[in-house]
Amino acid sequence: MPQTLIHALLAASTAQGSQQYTANYSGIASQLRSDLLSNYDKIVPPVSNRTQAIYSSGSDVELEVRFFKIETINAAEGGIRIKVWLRMLWVDERLSWDPNAYQGLTHTHFWCEGPVGGETSEIWTPDVTPYNSREGIVHSLDPAVASVDHTGAVFYSRPGALDVLCRFSGLVAFPFDNLTCTVEFGGWMYSGAVQGLTPRVTAEGLGYSFGGQESTSGSSYQEFSIVGIETVPQNFAYSSAAGAEPWPIIEYQITLQRQSDFYVVVIIVPVIITTLLAFVVFFAPTDAADALGYGISVIVVVILQRVVLSAFLPVCGELLWVDVFIAVNSLFCMLALFQSGLNILIENHKSEFLLPMFITVGLREMWSAAIRRDAPVTPSQTSQTSTVSASTVSEDEHAESRKAVLSSVGIMESMAGVIHRMQSEHAVPQQQSPAKAESVEARLMSSAMARTDAEKLIYFEQTFFRIDVENNGVIKQSECDLFLSFVRLDMSPSRRQKVFAQADLTGDGNLTRLEFCLLCVQELVHVDLPFLCVATDNMIAARDTIRKRFADYWQNVAANLDRIARFVIPTAYLFSMAIVFGLNFSDDYLTNSARRMNEGAVHVSFTAAGVGWTIAFFLAGGFFHVLWYFAQRAERQHMKKRAAKEVERLGHLDRSLFNVASLHKQKTRDLHSGAPLAA
Repeated sequence: MPQTLIHALLAASTAQGSQQYTANYSGIASQLRSDLLSNYDKIVPPVSNRTQAIYSSGSDVELEVRFFKIETINAAEGGIRIKVWLRMLWVDERLSWDPNAYQGLTHTHFWCEGPVGGETSEIWTPDVTPYNSREGIVHSLDPAVASVDHTGAVFYSRPGALDVLCRFSGLVAFPFDNLTCTVEFGGWMYSGAVQGLTPRVTAEGLGYSFGGQESTSGSSYQEFSIVGIETVPQNFAYSSAAGAEPWPIIEYQITLQRQSDFYVVVIIVPVIITTLLAFVVFFAPTDAADALGYGISVIVVVILQRVVLSAFLPVCGELLWVDVFIAVNSLFCMLALFQSGLNILIENHKSEFLLPMFITVGLREMWSAAIRRDAPVTPSQTSQTSTVSASTVSEDEHAESRKAVLSSVGIMESMAGVIHRMQSEHAVPQQQSPAKAESVEARLMSSAMARTDAEKLIYFEQTFFRIDVENNGVIKQSECDLFLSFVRLDMSPSRRQKVFAQADLTGDGNLTRLEFCLLCVQELVHVDLPFLCVATDNMIAARDTIRKRFADYWQNVAANLDRIARFVIPTAYLFSMAIVFGLNFSDDYLTNSARRMNEGAVHVSFTAAGVGWTIAFFLAGGFFHVLWYFAQRAERQHMKKRAAKEVERLGHLDRSLFNVASLHKQKTRDLHSGAPLAA
């Protein structure tokens, strides 16, 4: 407001005040108040000239809310508390007078306490209250005096706080949200028949204004700020003792903007950094640190951040943007933990198959049954089969026999035994006669045991300890089968299984030390001890070699898995973040008053900026993929060239050494032969 206008208003008020604020003002004002309050009923609505309603009784009330400062906003509890000045204007013709009868007095004041019917109130006050208040305005707004002029126009302003429960709209986009809280003002017991309600026109808008002149108005260092207010006058229909009457309502839709920088610094950025730190395990050796412990610690940190964030949010069923953000980050942290666990499992695996044998065999049989197709036999094939000669049949039988022998060969088996059985005509193992076995047992159990037999018994027990690498006190059937295939070259797989079944006295599929020694006595006591030592050493070497081969294979698989994960998972995470930050979450609680919680109120859309960022990230990701591929290719070519140069250098060195050695030999021969030395 210009300074000249302020001076003009002050001059006008001073001129007017000089006429009524005389030395005997108090006496005149007391007489006026006494005359106006005589026979005045403060419960009965006033009399006025209503022009905006279909009813002629009562008075129309103009409402203005002057927003002074935001005190608190609790989204978790769904409440807001705002420092306001609640202003109301109405006409009460019972309070009008002739200024000439009171020495030109045009204004007076009356004490008012709350809405209509206050205990100490002197005049009628409007029955206006916020419907969604946490506590009544009788307690939250201070009582004050009302200013009345000679026409009966009343101006009533009460300072205090509005503590209301909000049906927030927009919280789904937390922390990048603009909350909207609706406050409904209306009559509680007086309907529109005796009390109209309209928003007062102000310089800022319709029915509201902001504090600006006061140095203490407004907010600083707060999370929310008011960015918009919209008033919506409505008429509700409620049934009362007088029947159905209109109830005028004014809705104040207050839009609050959240200062999201705090949450970006405290929640968003730390969660992203924590998730990126979870990917460190892809670039570190498995044995460099406890990858599983590190991954679990990262997940615990993300969960703790979610717990801290829950203090700012209500427990609700709606899906919030921050829930999606935390869920995506938690998913990738768990994915990193799962990959670390799988990588450790694969890297330390030393057998042929990753899954248990019964699962592997079952899957193989199911796959074979699915792809097996029995082709029908044609008549031509039948006639051709009938013309096969006897010699051809014998050759086929011999080939089938060799094929059966080869099909019974496993990776963990002696190849010498396979060759030995193939050279035999029928591949029948050489067995001891029962009499010989009995004589061997009797000889071993007798007190006059030969020295070689005792050494064999000791060697059998020592072999048990060498085979039992797991130190569980038993030998599995596969381990026993491997041992017999190396020390009994003539024993077929079926015979080995039968021997094991006979030696397994408990039938648990394992051999104890006693059972193993008895098996060796039955089957190996006639074998020479030097042969047993060589065969056993050969078996141990083969077992260690095969296990090392499997270990190297699975370590290579784990290394390849790490190489893939360190590129694919971080790229997928960044791409997911581009999508998440491009999502727009909204609800229709503000526009659809009939909407109940969790009834599909949340709407998810993709913003134009989000589409642009996603496409840009996709193109950048593809570019870096291609760049990574050519960089790896160039590195491999460089390593090949470097290796070739190293080989060439070593070749020159070898030729130089060869020339020096040849010259040395020539000089040595010349020295022995007495010939003159070459220069």
